[in-house]
Amino acid sequence: MERVNLYKPMKKSCCLLTYVHDEHFFFPIFLKYYTKIFNPEDIFVVENNCENSFIYNYRKKFLFNNFVFNTKFNHDFTAINQELTRLMRILLDQYYSVYLAECDEILYHPNGLIQAAKKYFKWPQKVIRCLGYEPIHDIQNNESALNPDLPLLKQRKLWWDNNYFRKPVFIKEPIDYWNSMHNFDETYPTIDTQLMLIHLKMIDYDVLYARNQKTLLEGNFHPETLTLKKGWQNRIEKKEQFVSFFTENICKCVQIPEKYKIIC
Repeated sequence: MERVNLYKPMKKSCCLLTYVHDEHFFFPIFLKYYTKIFNPEDIFVVENNCENSFIYNYRKKFLFNNFVFNTKFNHDFTAINQELTRLMRILLDQYYSVYLAECDEILYHPNGLIQAAKKYFKWPQKVIRCLGYEPIHDIQNNESALNPDLPLLKQRKLWWDNNYFRKPVFIKEPIDYWNSMHNFDETYPTIDTQLMLIHLKMIDYDVLYARNQKTLLEGNFHPETLTLKKGWQNRIEKKEQFVSFFTENICKCVQIPEKYKIIC
């Protein structure tokens, strides 16, 4: 595999860092969106326990940087977060800032992420958090399955404001991540209310159910993941419990404002 040189002589403005584990549905959506904002050389993808040729096929088209980080266990959140922290420290020697998003997360600012970064450079805070929204597939009203080739939010009526996704996503100094990058709510309290994170996980019921079944089939979970019930929502086994998980969250939703349906 091509060796990527992380060290460059001059700092650039900002880059994007993510990780992926065989996200066949969300990863192309992620790349299609972010490659319109960032240059390919400024996108860094950590592939964790991916299938053969998974990254290769996408990298041929989108030309991003990739790093292989395989772990003994699947979905080893502790090890993945440690690797992201390590890479973030290296990238901050090369860039003035790092945007951090998981591969089912769309970051949006009405002035653009690059322009927003220029604003954040002037702020004294080193870490900026976002608001977090989850569009949801309204299965109660037989909403159609998602077509990933069409604008996503125009196909959905509902989302909910989820405080859990008010995450630290713009980084100007190294920080240590844990708990799937949802930490530091108190350590870094600054939120830009114009900076939004759209979490796509529940945007299609059948896609999520198939993804969960694949996760269960793969197995090989870290004992700590099971003991601490990390990622429990990705391991719902019974169909009726999965339906309940969706319908309970639908009750929290409001209509997506039309002005935001242009985001993705």
